[in-house]
Amino acid sequence: MNGPTPTTANAPTNPHYAAEDASIGDLGTVHPAVGRDTVEMARTPEAFLRMSDIFLARDAQGYRELLSSAEGYATPLVVLIPAQTPLKLLVTPRDTDTQTARLAIYVRVLTGDYAGQTGFLRREAFDRTGPDEAPFPPPLDNADWITQGSDPHL
Repeated sequence: MNGPTPTTANAPTNPHYAAEDASIGDLGTVHPAVGRDTVEMARTPEAFLRMSDIFLARDAQGYRELLSSAEGYATPLVVLIPAQTPLKLLVTPRDTDTQTARLAIYVRVLTGDYAGQTGFLRREAFDRTGPDEAPFPPPLDNADWITQGSDPHL
């Protein structure tokens, strides 16, 4: 025949393939693999690549280490985000290595224990729910201005 089918050829038929149907700024939810109820979110590009290597090697001890804060970090390098947790797809930081940028998406967690935090997920772990239609820039109340050190009445 014509040789193997490229992996990207299947993307349009997979509703969870973020590269094909999601845009920067879109909202979505965590979509774990079958039989799982969480997805790993790496806090740095380096942690994402390390996590990928650990999955490839099926290294149980390495997996436990990534999920612990044993390496002198206040928080683990990788955290578990529950299924259906709302996310926002962000612009991948420009200094991210090419391999991570190809394999992962950069997201902000919107609710739960890690609300407000950002990290890298496997592309297929993002289930797009639609565009973010909230007004931008967001309206700021006086508490926001005080936090920013500016007076809204000037």
